[in-house]
This record gives sequence, C-alpha cells and structure tokens, in this order.
Amino acid sequence: MKDKCLKNKEKTANGSAVIFKTLCAAVSMVFLLILDKPYKINYGLFWVLFLNIYLLIVTFSDAGAFIVSVFLFVFNYSILSANYIFDIDSMFLTDSYTKYALTGFKILLVFMTVIVLFIDDKSFFNGSMILRTRATAIFDKKESGSSLIAFGYLLVLVLVFVFAYTRPAEKGERGDPSALYEYSIVIFIIGYYFFGKIKAYKFCSTILLLLFAFQNMVYGGRVTALQLAVVLFLFLFDGKFVPWRIIIPFGVIGIVIFVMIGSQRGGFSLSLSGMADAIGSIFKEGASLDTAYSAYYTSLSFIKTEELLGFGERFLMFLKFCLSMIVGGSKVPGSNLSEYTRQYFVHYYGGVLPFYGHFYLGFAGVIAFGVIVALYMNLILKNKKRKNGVGACVSAYVIATVPRWYLYSPSSLIRGVALLAAVYFLTYFADSILKRIKQNVKKQNGKKCHVDHSL
Repeated sequence: MKDKCLKNKEKTANGSAVIFKTLCAAVSMVFLLILDKPYKINYGLFWVLFLNIYLLIVTFSDAGAFIVSVFLFVFNYSILSANYIFDIDSMFLTDSYTKYALTGFKILLVFMTVIVLFIDDKSFFNGSMILRTRATAIFDKKESGSSLIAFGYLLVLVLVFVFAYTRPAEKGERGDPSALYEYSIVIFIIGYYFFGKIKAYKFCSTILLLLFAFQNMVYGGRVTALQLAVVLFLFLFDGKFVPWRIIIPFGVIGIVIFVMIGSQRGGFSLSLSGMADAIGSIFKEGASLDTAYSAYYTSLSFIKTEELLGFGERFLMFLKFCLSMIVGGSKVPGSNLSEYTRQYFVHYYGGVLPFYGHFYLGFAGVIAFGVIVALYMNLILKNKKRKNGVGACVSAYVIATVPRWYLYSPSSLIRGVALLAAVYFLTYFADSILKRIKQNVKKQNGKKCHVDHSL
C-alpha cells in the first residue's frame, strides 16, 4: 500500500513537472515570435529572470547546484539590468537596442529555457525538497590517500605559486597568472578529495589556497580568487547544512571586496574610502557586475562577425575550437573566438557561453550548451545520493569555475573537466599502487616476524 502511494505521488510529481516545463517552453516560444523589434526586448526581460529564479528555487536544497544557479542569475541579471533597467554610463552598453542585441536576448532566452527543461526538479514537484541549504557532499572520502603523493601535491602547488604568476614590475599594474596557475584549482580539488583527511595536508593546502587567492587579488585579479574561495567553501562545509548567518555576511563582504578590486585593479588596498566607493558603485549600477555586461558586449561582437562569415567558415572555426580542446588553444591559430573577433570589433575579450554555440552552430549550438549545463547541474544534484569519486570532483570543478566558463570561455567546461578527470585517474592509480606496495611490505614483515618467533 505504501509503495503504491509512493508510485502515485511520483506519477503526480512527474506529470506536474511535464506540464510546467511544457508551459515554460510555450511561453518562451511566444516571446521568440513576438520579439521582432529591439525595443520589444523589455517585454521578455522578466521572463528570462523568472527562469533564473526558478532554477534558484529547485536547487535551493543543494549548495553546489544552488551556487551555479546564483552565478547564472547574477550574471544574467547584470546583463539585463545594465542594458535595460538602470541608466549606466558605459561603452559596453552602446548596442542595447540594436538588431544584434535582439538576437543576443533570444540566445539567452533559449539557453535558460533549455536548462529549465532538462534540470532534475523532481524533489521540488514531489514535495521532498529540503528548505535548508546543504553543501554538496564531495570530499567525504572514507579512506585517505598516500602521504607521499600528498607531499608531492604540496610541492607542486608551492612551485606553481612561486613561478607560475607574473608579478608586475611597477605598483598599480596588474599581475598575469599563467594557465598553470589557473588550473591549480584542479590540484586543490583532487588533493582535498584524496588527502583531505590528512590533517597536515589539510592545513598546508588550505594555507596555500588562501595565498593563491590573496596573490591574485592583490595584483588586480578576481576570477581565480573567487573560484578558489568556492572550493574552500565546498571543502569546509562538505555535506553540512550551511547557516544563512554565514552565507549572507560573507557574501556581502565578498561582493564589496570584488567591486573594490574591479575599480582599483593593480592598486588594490583595503580602506574605508575604497569600501564606501564600492558600496556607492553597487547601488548606482543596481548591483550589476561590469564583468558580466562587458562579456555580453563582447558576445554581441560575435553576432556581428557572423554577418561577415559564411556558415562554412564558422563551422571550420568550430572544428578548430574542438581541436584546441585537445592540443591547447595556443597551438591552433584562429581557435580563440574572442581574439578572432577583435580584429573586426573593439572589445575586451571574454564572451557569454551560449553565444559561442550560436556563432559556431546557430541555435543548435545554444541548445547544446544549455543541455550540457543542465546535465552538469543534474550530476551535482545526484551526487548526494550516488557517491562517485570522479563525479564528485567534476561537480566541485564545475561549481567553482562558473564565472570562467560562463563569462569567458567554454574551455573550462570541456577541456578543464577532461584535465581534472585525467589528474583524478592518475592520482587514483598511483595511490592504489602505493597502497598495494605498502600492504605487500606489511605481509612480508609479518611473515618474517612469524619465522623469528618459530625459531
């Protein structure tokens, strides 16, 4: 009887989910049809924000997926509010009511609709969603890895910290983190997963993580520091309920500091006047992040460039992009879309994720990226129930790198995940081999002791 009730409840929940998602798809389709003029973007503005808010609701009980949803909401809100709600004076808002912006808005609309259609929202519709935020269980590995490999990880991190960051020659200039410095997040995640139960490693790795983040902020960087902060949050609150008395104050302080870094860059310093200016800027711009609407401005240049190229040329660039995911972007000329488009239009690099898909494959590419993001979010949500080592580490990486893969380049979502998986399996096999050697040595020592006693 109980099983029958559960099945009926599940059927009702699934039916409700299907009806809701069908309505969402229908509403989005209507907006796509009626938005035929740039000024009509305002009509569909709040529908895109509603789709973002829905993601916030259905992921609320899982801190990892919720962080992804928060980032997507903040970035999309910043794009839309800066362009259409608040009167902000910026060169990045000159295309707000052009035909390119109309296409850009439709890209965001399709992308968010696809995520909503593919997101796993069963817990919301069957009433089992927990009204408290629990951090995604990622680092709760029962056994700790080899101390020898843990020491090797720390040594690598120290070398990267010292030699993989170009510090400015003069005060006020920005530093330049290398690709290796950026990908150090992979080492931190894998290290915490395998060796987090070793107290000495936990302490040393956390100190190094803070130093990595601090160095990045002092020299005008934000994204790397933010990503590392998310990794530390996931580790410290692994599988625990996160109280809002911690989330809210730290979130507010973090926003203020990052706005200060954005305005001061290489000359960053904590001061009351700097904090006051940052808070004033936040209110003046309606809490819109300049990084987000700057990336959107770059993305509109992708659409402009589409007019200059045929589909064949764009598809060839897509193949180059795919090749760059394997061998590296520096080895494939023309694979970096933001660099390529800069020869036609002035912008400051970056680019919003679904716009890459549109440039290469039209709206089919937008849909593809929407599905990929939804699948990653589902992986994060399922990680609470189905423990998988590489899945857990991939989840942590996707959560932490949202700013990078959504506002800069899709490479983190593809190449970064592949790199993390490779490092995970190398560490897993090396750790397994060392454990077997250790067990064999113990067995041999045990046999020797037995022989000695018999004598």
